[in-house]
Amino acid sequence: ASASVLAVDAAGTSAVEVLRGTDGNWPALLGVAGVAVFSVPQPDGSTRLVASDGTVAGTAQIATLTATASGFPAAAINSALTMGGKVYFGAGGNLWETNGTSAGTHVSVTLPPSTGSDPYLHAFGPLGSRFVFSRLDGDVEQLWVSDGTGPGTLLLATFGADQDPRYLQDVINTGNGLMVFTVRDFTNGNGNGQLWRTDGTAAGTVRINSAPDLEVFDMLRPLRGGLGGAVFQGITSAYGREPWVTDGTDAGTRLLRDLTPGPDESFLLLADAGAGAFVTKAVNSHDVWYTDGTPGGTWSLSATDRRVA
Repeated sequence: ASASVLAVDAAGTSAVEVLRGTDGNWPALLGVAGVAVFSVPQPDGSTRLVASDGTVAGTAQIATLTATASGFPAAAINSALTMGGKVYFGAGGNLWETNGTSAGTHVSVTLPPSTGSDPYLHAFGPLGSRFVFSRLDGDVEQLWVSDGTGPGTLLLATFGADQDPRYLQDVINTGNGLMVFTVRDFTNGNGNGQLWRTDGTAAGTVRINSAPDLEVFDMLRPLRGGLGGAVFQGITSAYGREPWVTDGTDAGTRLLRDLTPGPDESFLLLADAGAGAFVTKAVNSHDVWYTDGTPGGTWSLSATDRRVA
């Protein structure tokens, strides 16, 4: 299997292949900094960075990340972020940046030396004029905030090592100056996560305490269209597994709807749906629900009265 990146020829009349991946080494979009920047994994483990303005003449390799420094950054898996005309990504355990040129592709922040092997930067997400990212280093996960400079890059929290949980996922901006994320420990038998938030400070990076036994099952889903917040499958002893919503605060993290009353679980699938989310309930039925993040705005598409179903 292979995948290619096409560009327009000089005459502007046909598409020409300018990048090709082989044997599963597919090109991936890193971000857009005036031009599109692609990461292209190589059979030897290295990664080439290629910039393109959509034409053959405007497509060129701008850097090569060595096998020990790559980690295959890509926007689709949140291991890269475009902000302020630059694309930020991780390589070799450090924070890199590119503006789409060879001269503008370099380490922007050197992070502390690795204590494990193959440190990997991921979970990039915007937070105001800054961004957060996480570095997985062996069994230790570190959450950082940065403005792209050394002095403006600060450690917010450390997970793992002598404490659990340890794997950070699903960083989502809730639109009110907060980021929510989950931290999981896949060694505890179920892989359910804790729900956390950060305001970009170490003191403001804390676990959300809305229900003492609340765990997160599966992924967080953002509420789009200016609604803010995220929907997720929460598990508690009182309600089982049901849809929950959060705006990053304790008070704003609550049960959205008890679709299967009591502690029995609802088997759910969550999906983005424009300015909301679809919730599919599959317990003796296959109902499809829609939510805007409020109880009143959560209704079954198959109901007679959609407002109160």
